[in-house]
Amino acid sequence: MKLTIPKNELATKLSMVSKVVPAKAVKAILQGILFKVSDGVLTISATDLETGFVTEIREFTTDGELSLIHISEPTRPLYISYA
Repeated sequence: MKLTIPKNELATKLSMVSKVVPAKAVKAILQGILFKVSDGVLTISATDLETGFVTEIREFTTDGELSLIHISEPTRPLYISYA
């Protein structure tokens, strides 16, 4: 899977979402950011079970279909390039 996203937009969105990612979470799954592509929209989200944040990017290209990616998931390759 390869995503090409404008650098400034990705940096802005990740900055917003990362504010709800806890540094030390009770559950490891809460220490990551979720990427999901559906209907031409990249949704980026995170939660700490009390607060959640979801944002979208509509300007990107991809070389395939992306279902769900947890950013700390080491078994699925995800390449993000900057336009």
